[in-house]
Amino acid sequence: MHARGKNLMDLIEVWLKDPLKHWYYRHKFAAIKREAKLAIDLKSIVDIGAGSAIFSRELLKLNNEVQVQAVDIGYEYEGIDRNEIRINYSRTCTNYDADLFLLTDVLEHVEDDYNFLNLIVSKAKPGAIFIITVPCFMSLWSYH
Repeated sequence: MHARGKNLMDLIEVWLKDPLKHWYYRHKFAAIKREAKLAIDLKSIVDIGAGSAIFSRELLKLNNEVQVQAVDIGYEYEGIDRNEIRINYSRTCTNYDADLFLLTDVLEHVEDDYNFLNLIVSKAKPGAIFIITVPCFMSLWSYH
């Protein structure tokens, strides 16, 4: 089963043989890894807007007991990839009992980002950790 939809994931992930050798992904993952260590007994991750699930797959290498639900509306198929048995690919989030929620460069694609995030946070278990990143566009910064 090939669950990942190539048409919606970040183009650079498709072009690069090993995206984590690219400065953008390497630095972003370093920050994610640093923050994920806050979840001491990390057992489950929900990766919303996961695309190729690059960051979840890297976190799995650090903790062999973690289960991941990779969520992306662009997936062609849903289910468990036999090559990645700890990742369940789906188009909608069904696991709100996760220890860690990843939303990496996804909120800028959601029309009503406030209500989208509010829904996820309100359903998440108490104490869940959220790691949220957004692209750094120069338009977000003033001339100063």
